[in-house]
Amino acid sequence: AVVSTQSTGTFLKHMVAKEDIEVTSEDQKRINSFATWNLKHRDFSADLEQQKKDLANLNDAEDDLLLSSSDTNLLLIGEVFFNLKTDEITTEIDAAKEKCKNSMADLQVNISDCNTRMSTLKKELYAKFGNHINLEEE
Repeated sequence: AVVSTQSTGTFLKHMVAKEDIEVTSEDQKRINSFATWNLKHRDFSADLEQQKKDLANLNDAEDDLLLSSSDTNLLLIGEVFFNLKTDEITTEIDAAKEKCKNSMADLQVNISDCNTRMSTLKKELYAKFGNHINLEEE
């Protein structure tokens, strides 16, 4: 028999072969915990990729601003353009870059925490179930 638990695209499978391996409620909690941490890892990784793109866009905007010969430029905030001095826009870009870098550092810490917790759970689950459980991405 194949017992499958699905968590947003992640499949955790236990195959109970001829020898029956009892899945206790504690084992099920560990499997569910692994699925939860795996989902968090995916979310944090996607957020980190978006932050990297945002930082690249801010760097591009800063480069474009340096090439501008005008004393004032347009800055888009929300859905409105503001005509601001180049120095003010540079200050806004620097603040946004700093915020983005801080967010990226926080996300990297969260990803590392997820990896640590998932690694611990993998060791525990593989120790009990061996090759009867698959905790790898498909």
